[in-house]
Amino acid sequence: MDIFLPKASTQALAYLPFESAVPLSKASTSGRLLFVEDDVLVRESVAAALEAGGLFVIMAETADAALTWLEAGTKVDFIFSDIVMPGTINGVSFWCSNQAPP
Repeated sequence: MDIFLPKASTQALAYLPFESAVPLSKASTSGRLLFVEDDVLVRESVAAALEAGGLFVIMAETADAALTWLEAGTKVDFIFSDIVMPGTINGVSFWCSNQAPP
């Protein structure tokens, strides 16, 4: 999986063209990731990219659904969550209650 970020400089820039981005790492990643996203198009496209990078992705469309996965004993190495979602809890509340995956 490649993650591209702008090169650091002494002066903060609002925008750098894509051509100046450098890959963080060429190494593949492995592990189980709980991906919480309510937008189906975002969820499916990002999950595919994460899986291509070597992660096993468990998808949940709300923080409530993600919490159900964790309460059922699902073991994850990473949690990647949207912030604003439908349901009884949002991404921030979900994160606060699950700072360390079980």
